[in-house]
Amino acid sequence: MSTPNKWFPDPTPLFHFPFYYATLSSLTVFYRAPIKALQPYLTNTTLAPAEVGGRGSGVVTMEFQNYTAHLGSGQAPSNPGMSTTNEVELNIIAYPERWKQEGRVPDISFEDFVLGQEQTKTLGGYRVNVPADNQVAVKAGADEFGEQKFFTLFDYQLPCENNPPGTSCTDWDYTVLDPAYAAKLKSDNPKKVPRTPAAGYIYRLQAHLGGLTPQVGNPSPITLFSTLPAKPPACAAANLNLAFEPQCADRRRPVLPDDILVASNWNIRGSFSTYFTGLKAETVQLQLGRSKDPMRLNMQKLLAEAKLGAVRVYQTPPAATESRPYLVNV
Repeated sequence: MSTPNKWFPDPTPLFHFPFYYATLSSLTVFYRAPIKALQPYLTNTTLAPAEVGGRGSGVVTMEFQNYTAHLGSGQAPSNPGMSTTNEVELNIIAYPERWKQEGRVPDISFEDFVLGQEQTKTLGGYRVNVPADNQVAVKAGADEFGEQKFFTLFDYQLPCENNPPGTSCTDWDYTVLDPAYAAKLKSDNPKKVPRTPAAGYIYRLQAHLGGLTPQVGNPSPITLFSTLPAKPPACAAANLNLAFEPQCADRRRPVLPDDILVASNWNIRGSFSTYFTGLKAETVQLQLGRSKDPMRLNMQKLLAEAKLGAVRVYQTPPAATESRPYLVNV
């Protein structure tokens, strides 16, 4: 259902909302960065970087998401009716300049913001780059929200109840591949996957949270910002097959003065574990690759003077378990 008026963008026939996640594993790393490094990335958005926890101090977040969705129907032989997606949101915490002029932007400490105490939900994440490994997710994010989204592949290892015994329950490790390298890897389909060269990835992030004591928080709903183009591109046409066309794999574009700012809410049904104390340089290890992709350069500029501020984790609990069998007639 949709209500066409001045408050909501015109609906598209391909997707409907809300979109329901079946499972979600999320790791968000918060960096405190100088406002001056963030401002160029908000040009033409009508957003301003939020000063969170101190004058001149802004926030950059990197969130890895591993999620699934049940689609309610499937068709033989190849559609199981379930989708899987890995993606990252590289965000700047910001607010609409107009809201500041209206006196609607609150002052808040960094810790309170991360824990979800900013209840006006005025401050939100502006999506600078969103790599994803699901082509339909790329189209939906770009068409509906104007996300700067592009298709690539990931390597990852995260805490999961189905991991082999002895696997860490507190370590996260993921790599965002360079999209050109990912396309070649997918095309070649090697029997033995080679070690990724430095030019083959945008960045790798490792988080080691063992031995740290988290605080419980609930930041939902999480406010997110992006801009829609005044004139939708050809890849935004209401044709799902376009999601799989090579020319529509990268939906990043310049933000123009006539872009339309949109906001949305992400509701996550549960509590988060947030880590502030005990964070050291080795807690989160970020390694930029030598990819020539623009996201790598964006990260280099945004994080050049940044300092680790917090780590926030959410994982959906299992819905059911299947236990081992036992012998009956013994």
